[in-house]
Amino acid sequence: ASLARLDQSKQRGGLNEESKLKWDRSRDLLQAQLEASQQNHEEAIRYAKPIALSRNSSPEQRGKSWLLLAEMYSETSRWDQAATAYDEVLKLSSSNTGLRLSAADAWQRARQPRRAIEHLEVARESLKPASAAFLEASLFIAGARLVEQLKIQTLLMPINCLAQRVSQSLLCLSLLVTL
Repeated sequence: ASLARLDQSKQRGGLNEESKLKWDRSRDLLQAQLEASQQNHEEAIRYAKPIALSRNSSPEQRGKSWLLLAEMYSETSRWDQAATAYDEVLKLSSSNTGLRLSAADAWQRARQPRRAIEHLEVARESLKPASAAFLEASLFIAGARLVEQLKIQTLLMPINCLAQRVSQSLLCLSLLVTL
């Protein structure tokens, strides 16, 4: 109701077009935050997404919108979209370690460990070496690298088995030819 009253005062105020657009984006961002606070994820996304994507939005509005989108996508387990939204926030605020750790978590849940490692390595640089977050990031990086190596080995296993079978077949053939 209060947003509607403010909207009416905008109509009466004789604002120029640029001011009206700024007002509309601000109103929609407030509406998105309200919807998010009431767990109306889809409505929050509907209001926040155009602001995040608009070149006419201020960097602050885009940052708040991308963060809200990241949180809403995380709440609804849309990990690829959440991770991408966190990346967009980080383009506007790259030094925020908490956001970087959230991005790493989202990329890991999206089954993209390499992207998660990239964020963790950057975040680890700003963490104190004795902190629990530093140790956790280090362990995750080591574990993710190990998983990547196991995937590579698993992919190579059938190739190695096939090469071994071909080699055995050629050996048998050469033995038969010499007999």
